[in-house]
Amino acid sequence: MPNNSTPLSAAHQAELRARYAGVKLDDCYVYHWFDLPDGTELVGSWDLRQHWRDYLGHFDFSGQRVLELGPASGFLSLKMEALGADLVAFDLPPGTAPDLLPLPSIPVEQVRKQQASAIDRVRNSWWYSHRLFGSQNKAAYGSIYQLPDCLGRFDVSVFGAILLHLANPFAALQAAAAITDRAIIVTDLFSEHLADRAVMEFAPNAGGNNPMGWWLISPLAVTRMLTAIGFPVTRIAYHKHRHHPSLKREKFTTGTFFTVVATRA
Repeated sequence: MPNNSTPLSAAHQAELRARYAGVKLDDCYVYHWFDLPDGTELVGSWDLRQHWRDYLGHFDFSGQRVLELGPASGFLSLKMEALGADLVAFDLPPGTAPDLLPLPSIPVEQVRKQQASAIDRVRNSWWYSHRLFGSQNKAAYGSIYQLPDCLGRFDVSVFGAILLHLANPFAALQAAAAITDRAIIVTDLFSEHLADRAVMEFAPNAGGNNPMGWWLISPLAVTRMLTAIGFPVTRIAYHKHRHHPSLKREKFTTGTFFTVVATRA
């Protein structure tokens, strides 16, 4: 377990809470919808509220130490905490851009700055929801490909629709597997034309000029990757969620996702 000198120490987490204590809604990009403690709705890009248990594979998080990779606004962080998880949310460090495709049509350095700023606003929303709900979840930052030793070990690692945004999804899964003892849960967008094949399709421009859209990944590809890294017992489920890219309540499309829950033999 982490000791008092690590980023997960009480002192460091108190510093983070203080740093983000003044975050206001205007400082945030709300990625997930929330029903706030005062009964109001906070409109986000993705509405997981109806089928969030499907998104998490109906896993029993009670008493589990959980590593959530790429927590966005923290909707799932809070749900897992409410189910009894001792949760660490791991994300990019402040001021850091995600993996970006070097598309010829995109000015990479300009987009890098824009995306780093956008991720900072999403991180703000995690702390905003953390404060409103009085959460005890912890946060840590770094590279998903080189998870810090100081994080310690986890019972469960959760990847919530982030593999498609990574240059090397397998390396990220390997890094998590090295510190996970019981289960890995992977949720990602479902592409029907890949349904019966264990493949990752390289997908620049598949949904527009998106510099973060690296892959379309099939459920079978995920299960084979998880089997290769020591989590061979898998089950797959499918579910749908509303997408509100304009953050308008009345304007949405519906996205289909799959969730793979993989456990050690």
